[in-house]
Amino acid sequence: MRSLIKDDILVKAGPMLSMVGNWKMYLAEPEDETDYDVFKASEESGKPLGGETFVEKLEVLLGRPLKPKKRGRKKKGDR
Repeated sequence: MRSLIKDDILVKAGPMLSMVGNWKMYLAEPEDETDYDVFKASEESGKPLGGETFVEKLEVLLGRPLKPKKRGRKKKGDR
């Protein structure tokens, strides 16, 4: 099974595999409602879920901004 898991641009498989001994059992555990709410809010807003450093690294890797922009219209002097 481990030979089927490969690294990609966002995830290195080795550290992920060492975090949990038995992924099948881990994934079968009941969900934490607090975690679920955080994931759901991120999904609904379209904002990435992670700390500032993580989001900055994603922006570099993907070559596009991910952080929310300031709300509202630009001021006349900023155009």
